[in-house]
Amino acid sequence: MKSLKIALALAALLASSSAMAQRIKMKEGNLDMLKGVKKMNIKYDYSNMTCTTKDIPEAEFIANKKEEYNKKETGKGDHWAEGWVADRENRYAPKFREMFEKQSDITLDPSGNEKYTLIFHTTHTETGYNIGISRRNAYIDAEALVVESAQLYYLGSN
Repeated sequence: MKSLKIALALAALLASSSAMAQRIKMKEGNLDMLKGVKKMNIKYDYSNMTCTTKDIPEAEFIANKKEEYNKKETGKGDHWAEGWVADRENRYAPKFREMFEKQSDITLDPSGNEKYTLIFHTTHTETGYNIGISRRNAYIDAEALVVESAQLYYLGSN
């Protein structure tokens, strides 16, 4: 199988803070096949994501927040949960594409038929907080896999 996997830790790519640097760790393969590539497909994967410093599964995090907000105001938690998922497509994916394209010569196309596909898998989301005396910045941990698009069927990501 010719799929080339490249796992990168792209922490803080979406963060706008210039104080936080990206840490990239190549786990397998190389990027030689991308020389001369001008356009690539993009797929986002949020499966098996954990949240907060407690590393709880996303489904549990959403259920807890939804319940907490609904206790304060009926329907607020439901609205928050819908926004949590909708923000991926409406805010985070466009911002990721914008920042990626700004930093590289490759255009990302979510509906394209390009030779290579970048699968961006968010593995952890820290939502951050600021309570006056203590704060934690929001950030994500992610893996990026670059595969030949023809091999997506074999990876179960068609």
